[in-house]
Amino acid sequence: MAVQTPSRPTGEVPTRDQIAVEDTWDLTTLYLTDADWERDLARVPELLNAVTGHAGHLGESPARLRQAIDDMMALHSTLERVRVYTSLRKDEDTTNPDNLNRYEKSVAAAIEAGQALAFFEPELLALDAENFDALRTAPELEPYHHMLDDLARQRPHVRSLEVEQLLAQSADVA
Repeated sequence: MAVQTPSRPTGEVPTRDQIAVEDTWDLTTLYLTDADWERDLARVPELLNAVTGHAGHLGESPARLRQAIDDMMALHSTLERVRVYTSLRKDEDTTNPDNLNRYEKSVAAAIEAGQALAFFEPELLALDAENFDALRTAPELEPYHHMLDDLARQRPHVRSLEVEQLLAQSADVA
C-alpha cells in the first residue's frame, strides 16, 4: 500500500529521508555508528585465524576442542551481527551505494569464513567413533553436547575435507 500525504501523489513511494525517524528501524542496538561496524568487520580476520589455528588439533583433548568451538562461536556471533546490520542498512535504502558496499563486504567476509572453516566438521568426523564419542560426551564440552550430537548424526552425510572446501567455495551466502 502506497503512503499518501497531501504533498505526495497516490502511488509515489517516499524516499528514506521523507520517512519519520520513529517509523524506521533503530539499528543503534547493533552498532551506534558505521565506524563501530567497521571495527567489528576488521576483527573478523583475527577471529578467523583463532579458529583456523585449531585445524589439525581438534581431537587432541576436550579442552582444545572447547577452545576451538568457543573461538568459532565468537567468530559466528561477530560475523552474524556484521551481516544483519549491513543487510538491514541495505534494505532501508537500496539506492545508497555506501550501504550496498558494506553489504558486499559482509557477504565476502562470510564466504571467506565459510571456506576457511570447511575443515571443522570433516576433521572431527575423521576421528574414530570411540574418540569422537569421548569428546562429544566430555563434561568440558557440555554447552556444545547438542551441537556435537547433531554432528554425530550427520556423519554419513559429511564429505571429505577437500569436498567440503569445494562446496564452501561455491556457497551462495546472499
